[in-house]
Amino acid sequence: MKTLLAFLLVATVAVADLSEFKTADDLWKHIEKLQNGPEKKAESQEEIRQIIREFGKDVVAATEEFEKHYPTDARRWESQLFRLELTLLQAQVEETTPDYAAALKQLESIIAAPDVSSYAKRQARAMSRELQSQQAAAAKMKDLQSKPLDLKFTAVDGKEVDLAKLRGKVVLVDFWATWCGPCVREVPNVVATYQKYREKGFEIVGISLDKDKDRMRAFTEKSQMTWPQYFDGQVWENAISTRFEIHSIPTMWLVDKKGFVRNTGARGGELGAAVEKLLAE
Repeated sequence: MKTLLAFLLVATVAVADLSEFKTADDLWKHIEKLQNGPEKKAESQEEIRQIIREFGKDVVAATEEFEKHYPTDARRWESQLFRLELTLLQAQVEETTPDYAAALKQLESIIAAPDVSSYAKRQARAMSRELQSQQAAAAKMKDLQSKPLDLKFTAVDGKEVDLAKLRGKVVLVDFWATWCGPCVREVPNVVATYQKYREKGFEIVGISLDKDKDRMRAFTEKSQMTWPQYFDGQVWENAISTRFEIHSIPTMWLVDKKGFVRNTGARGGELGAAVEKLLAE
């Protein structure tokens, strides 16, 4: 089963008339086509959301049709996994909290099924591990947002950074790395937002998950990323990202004037609007 995360940057295929699929194999080929993903690129975050909503209708229709008409076909477990993966992706795109307990229970049932394929069982186990990790991170984030963010460090340029001393300002905490493609693509937008709002009370602190300090510093200088950066060369074992259970980058937290994390998903065109909203409070 191919990951649905790739669909975040692409548009959906056309809705098919399911009545044309007369056999289990025919319908399964259609489901496999959906798993392969579409080709057209999206241009904005809102377009991505709309694409996933429409794509979700295709996936739900096809997988439910398969399971309804072929209830003893062993591929029904892969069908359920595909639909569950889509549901979790929708929650991610819409920035809502998925029902972890229900998802994990469904995965347990799939793993325990006597006719589940070894492939589907491996996929279910991997998804279960990932969901448990996400569930723990979500609990951590809920606790994190219940009080002002405690973050202080010595930046690579020797400056002392303490968010407690930045109360009254809106601060972006940016977990990133030069080896992260999406992070690099986001840099021009972050720089532009910083330059536009800095004089109004907007600051940024970077948490670099790079391994090579010289490469990181050269990149930030070239890209006009003039804000302080934390670096310890430990990549995914980075002391700060590990403390906050960061499992993917870019991760971008917007902290309000009182020090509370208010937004964890503002990127692209939405970043400036989110910063402006918090500055107005």
